[in-house]
Amino acid sequence: MDQVTLVKNQYRLEQWTRLIQDCQSSGMRVDDWCEANGVTHHAYYYWLRKVRKAACQDLSVTSEMESSTHFKQLEVQVPTANTQAAVIIHLPSATLEIQNGAAQQTVEAVLLALKSICQVTSRLQEKSAWPAVTQTCANPLMDWRLWLSSNST
Repeated sequence: MDQVTLVKNQYRLEQWTRLIQDCQSSGMRVDDWCEANGVTHHAYYYWLRKVRKAACQDLSVTSEMESSTHFKQLEVQVPTANTQAAVIIHLPSATLEIQNGAAQQTVEAVLLALKSICQVTSRLQEKSAWPAVTQTCANPLMDWRLWLSSNST
């Protein structure tokens, strides 16, 4: 096909796409819409088929472009088996170990979670008639920051 024919076909396809969208959004039956707009049923369904085929071709081109996804290989550092934990916190129902090299954000997040658990436990003990089984926690995040500032020299 020559360039003029391609442009002409593309223009007609866009024009019929708008007409079909107008019909579908009108709320009218296709027969009634065609009669009101001077379009034959044959022409409407002929172009509906062409619009759908063009939409399917566009989808296949898009999915082909998406299928060319590339992944970057990441190196996973495996900790050595004989490493000693830098910090070990024993709780009545669990033990928390923080390894050397743990990011400060990670340590702070763990200590904040521990603080909130201790606060909830403390509140439950205050409301309960049961004697306190565990000692309430100090502020582990503040203790950690103080330890960091005192040992940063």
